[in-house]
Amino acid sequence: MALHYDSRALVVEFGVGSTDISAYARSITFSESAGEPDALDTTHKDDTEKQQIEGLPNAQSTSAVFTAVDIYDSMTAFGTVALNVTGTLVAYPRGKVHGSPMLTLQNARLHERETPYQFDAVTVLSGTFNAKNSLTRGTYSSV
Repeated sequence: MALHYDSRALVVEFGVGSTDISAYARSITFSESAGEPDALDTTHKDDTEKQQIEGLPNAQSTSAVFTAVDIYDSMTAFGTVALNVTGTLVAYPRGKVHGSPMLTLQNARLHERETPYQFDAVTVLSGTFNAKNSLTRGTYSSV
């Protein structure tokens, strides 16, 4: 049976001490990329068309966009994280429950945060984390 996630159980932690920044969380979106490898030209003098081989793969990178409702003028744990801080970003989509999925992004840097204040609407903070490595998938163990 397929399991469906919703934000009611979402837990997100960031930093060296794994500070819970998921109070009033709305979402977290991970985007992984490695880029297309370069094409290396191996064309010879008598070839009738250009010849290419695949070069080295590009470096991996991962970004994560986190959104949360702003409460009390950005005084949530997420609202007080300084820009350019590097730490471990961990998301538990089904909550911090033994055996549930856990997504870990090492060396994540918070490099952007937006706080749009709109007339007659809830203010939703968003922040972007980047790392020059891949996302690790596993399961949470409370043991």
